[in-house]
Amino acid sequence: MKLSALAVLLLGTFACGGSAAPPVAKAPAPAQPAAGATMAQPADDTKRPMTASECDTLGQWIAEGCHGGGSRSARVEGWCSDVVARVTSGSWTDACVQHVHRVDTVCFLGSDSPSTMMACDSSVEW
Repeated sequence: MKLSALAVLLLGTFACGGSAAPPVAKAPAPAQPAAGATMAQPADDTKRPMTASECDTLGQWIAEGCHGGGSRSARVEGWCSDVVARVTSGSWTDACVQHVHRVDTVCFLGSDSPSTMMACDSSVEW
């Protein structure tokens, strides 16, 4: 029984061995990524300007920090009320896109304390 199985295997090998290998098809060129999660993301260059969407998110973060309290000085000096009013009116986003860079955002997002965010704001060249 072992001999017949070996014979079948050898015959199959010789029968197929004489034919040429089929041509290998080239892989298709990669398709362009679709919009959405597969799109290329912006480079994490610290000097790149913020997008309007990023500025909207940052403005909401600052407004929430101001509403959360923590720093009396930011409220007494009127910084929180000014920023919250600008976020609400939409003027924050316009100014942010023109002046705020990625490195500035890292500073703002580093704390939810209004006094810390106020210090970050003072480093932005408005």
